[in-house]
Amino acid sequence: MHKKLNLAAIGVGIALLLPIAAHAIDQKYAKKLEKSGCTQATELQGCDINKTKEQNAKAGFVTTPAGSGKESYESKLERSGCTQASELQGCDINKTKEQNAKAGFVTTPAGSGKESYESKLERSGCTQASELQGCDINKTKAENAKAGFGAAKPAAASNQAPAAAIKACNQFANEGYDGTIISQSAMKPGYWEVVMRFEQYQYVCNVSSSGKVESFNKIN
Repeated sequence: MHKKLNLAAIGVGIALLLPIAAHAIDQKYAKKLEKSGCTQATELQGCDINKTKEQNAKAGFVTTPAGSGKESYESKLERSGCTQASELQGCDINKTKEQNAKAGFVTTPAGSGKESYESKLERSGCTQASELQGCDINKTKAENAKAGFGAAKPAAASNQAPAAAIKACNQFANEGYDGTIISQSAMKPGYWEVVMRFEQYQYVCNVSSSGKVESFNKIN
């Protein structure tokens, strides 16, 4: 009889202690999650709750440093070594540059210094739109230009005739002084139309860049 009572008491005691033990395990587990920077989901993916946040961050499981708040998309691109284009191809912005490099997505040489996304766009001649179309921000402007991306706009044509052409028109007029330039415009490569005024009269001078006058006519 006493044995039965003792067994019953032990059973009740164990039943009472089980919730307490479970609660203690939950608290301990929660602290490990906090200390490691893991979540229940990332733990299933390999995040180690027995390691520090820094160690798990190097393994690509902790993407937001403690106290830094929400990490921006641009920051994730920079930290992971991805670009918008390579992300679409499989580069993981939640992993480190080293991990993505091993997967063949980071082409910037190690130790080349930190370069911002905006700087890469500028250096490569790409835009966000052309990057999505294939422009490579890790290449030079010249390389992307050959591929049809980021081609530099042709230099605007000068709207001023060379000094030799103006001088030739003045000499051809033979007025003893330089006329007032009314307008000057390119006609064809190497040739100019210069409108000049001497006193109250205007003249049009067609002249080459080297100073050869083709025609000189009064227009009023």
